[in-house]
This record gives sequence, structure tokens and C-alpha cells, in this order.
Amino acid sequence: MDWVCNWLKYRSDMTPDQVAVVDGRSGKRWTFAELNQRACRVAHYLQTVGVGRGDRIALLSVNHMAYFDFLFTCMKIGAIFVPLNWRLSVAELTRILREFVCYEE
Repeated sequence: MDWVCNWLKYRSDMTPDQVAVVDGRSGKRWTFAELNQRACRVAHYLQTVGVGRGDRIALLSVNHMAYFDFLFTCMKIGAIFVPLNWRLSVAELTRILREFVCYEE
């Protein structure tokens, strides 16, 4: 089960120089090793500010490399990634944030 939570690390170990993501607009490419390094940096930062297993991390952005960063970061630290659609209205985003991100136990 460990490989599921850290799939990117295992993939990076197997094929570090293989291209994993290509930005359709700019043509920029990231390898599996680069993706893993980016996710590790973000994971380290989030853990230092208290984010951990079960916490929700929401991202509101147009299509951007950050989606991969946060997806793989959340897998590494056990957080829950909540990608938000930038085309939603403020009311819709507010509802999602209240119900799925900023909940109280």
C-alpha cells in the first residue's frame, strides 16, 4: 500500500528522466524526478505549517502545473486534495469550501 501513497517517488526511482508532464501552451516539460522534487518541497512546507493526514487542501486556479504539485503532495502527506473549478460562481465555491474544506468536527 505504501507505493500507492508515494507512487511518484517509486516512478521517479524507476524512470527519473522520463517526461511526465508537458505544458500544452508553453511546451515546458517536467520529468518524473522533477515532479517528485517539486512535490517533496511543497509537502515539506505544508508539514512545517501544520498540514497533515486528513487535512484538506483546496486549489483554485486556471489550468496550471500547481495541480500536479498539490495532487502528489497530498498523496505524500495523506492530505485530501480538493481541486476547485475556476469557472464556478462565488456562491458555488463558497458552498464547496464550507461543506468540504472548512468543516468542523
